[in-house]
Amino acid sequence: MSRSVEATRRRLNEERMSNDMETQPGQIFTSSSSSQPGQEPPPGHQTLEIELDSPLKRNFKALLVLAVSVYGLREAKLLENLLWNKRVGSTALAVAVAASSVFVLLWAYLDVYVGTVQGQKVGYPEARRVTHTLLLSLLLTLVSLTVAIWPVYQAAALVYVCMVSYGVMFQVVILLPASVYNPLFFCAYAGFVYMWIR
Repeated sequence: MSRSVEATRRRLNEERMSNDMETQPGQIFTSSSSSQPGQEPPPGHQTLEIELDSPLKRNFKALLVLAVSVYGLREAKLLENLLWNKRVGSTALAVAVAASSVFVLLWAYLDVYVGTVQGQKVGYPEARRVTHTLLLSLLLTLVSLTVAIWPVYQAAALVYVCMVSYGVMFQVVILLPASVYNPLFFCAYAGFVYMWIR
């Protein structure tokens, strides 16, 4: 799946590059620069809307969400409370760690062993049961994490769990390639489990 995404990105970049070569300086059209409403720019000229929709803009949005989430989690002292606050539900946190361990092991099996070592295509039809188990373990992790931190944060626990899952993890997956975020997530997970056990 990632190869097809990369191929599509590459093709779109090549098309944009060829359009850039055909456009001469000062010939960027916007909908307001047209002499008549609804008039399309001449062929070979790019519009301002195409220029503004760039990977830099998408990465900026992801970086902004990541920065706000990290700042919010740091201000809430979520990691410190998870590790050392006595009000955090220890049973629910243990369930969250166990479910995330299942998630990490299945993810490593699919991505590292099947995808990289064996070189097989990893997709939903080929790994339906493993994908369902991954989703269930992720859901169990998020629900039990919410239950664990509820005594400390009450309703804000929902916001903090969303910041962890969407604001940090999902944005890192968007910004970094798999060869970087897989070891990064594994090291962060192993570090958390080590500090939690100690």
